[in-house]
Amino acid sequence: MKKYLFLLLAVLLTGIGTFALAAVDLTGDWAFVMTTQRGEMKSDLTIVQKADKLEVTMKSTGRSGNVTESKGTGTVTGTAVEFTITRTTQRGEMKTTYKGTIDNDNTLSGKAEMGQMGSMDWKATRKPK
Repeated sequence: MKKYLFLLLAVLLTGIGTFALAAVDLTGDWAFVMTTQRGEMKSDLTIVQKADKLEVTMKSTGRSGNVTESKGTGTVTGTAVEFTITRTTQRGEMKTTYKGTIDNDNTLSGKAEMGQMGSMDWKATRKPK
């Protein structure tokens, strides 16, 4: 009996209990919100996950009402998510790296690193199918 209790404790302490959460397939459509100094910026995020690799498409509506689409790639390691989106702007290409965690099956959150602009909080919520 002690062997079984020890084995159960070892499994829980090694993080295998979080494996189920890490096994979440992120493929799908997400409502993405980033908190900026000017308020919330909302975008539509589409993720395609193949093993630990991510293909990401972000669609945003600008102030002029035009929709822009930006693409990027990333990875999933355990409950950690990281992807980089490259945007073409009037000033050239701009890369933003999004680092975060899988909070649950339907929520991601983290910080966006935007070079000289600093970092901003973001959250993504899975859209219903």
